[in-house]
Amino acid sequence: MDNNEKLLVEAVQGLLHGSLLGIKELHGEPKDHEHSHNQQFAWSNIQEAFATKILDSAFYDSVRSAFTAVHSHKYIDDPKFAPAFMAEMRSRAIPTTDQEKAIEALKTVVKEALDQKDERSKGWSENLDEIAKRMQDLESEPESNKPFTGGMP
Repeated sequence: MDNNEKLLVEAVQGLLHGSLLGIKELHGEPKDHEHSHNQQFAWSNIQEAFATKILDSAFYDSVRSAFTAVHSHKYIDDPKFAPAFMAEMRSRAIPTTDQEKAIEALKTVVKEALDQKDERSKGWSENLDEIAKRMQDLESEPESNKPFTGGMP
C-alpha cells in the first residue's frame, strides 16, 4: 500500500472505533456512547423520566413546570435542588400531598438517572486531560497578523 491508502485505512479505522484525535480510550475497548451531545440528552431524559413518574398527579402541568423551572438552573444531584423545587411548588399553590409525591418521584429519578456519574459531568470526554495535553504539544506556534488599518498609523 502506498501512503495515501494507509492514511485512508487509518482514517476509516479511527471513525469506526470512535477515537478522538487518534487517542484510544484509556480503559481498554472504545465506549459505545458519544460525548458531544450527552449532556443535552441526559437533561432531556431526566425531564421525561420525571414527567412519567408524576403522570397520575392532578397537578401534573404545574409540578412539571416547577421541576423544569428549577432544573433549568440547578442539577438534580445538587443538595439544594429539592428545597428549591419544594419552594417553587409552594409558590404555585400545589397541595402538600402532590408535593410529597413529586419529591418521591425526584428521588427515584435521581437514583435511576445518575448511574455512577453526576449530571454535571455528563457530556465531557473521559480523555479530556489527554486531549488538552496533545493540543498543547503542537510544534508550530500560531501566527499573529496585524489588523489592516487602511494605511493609517
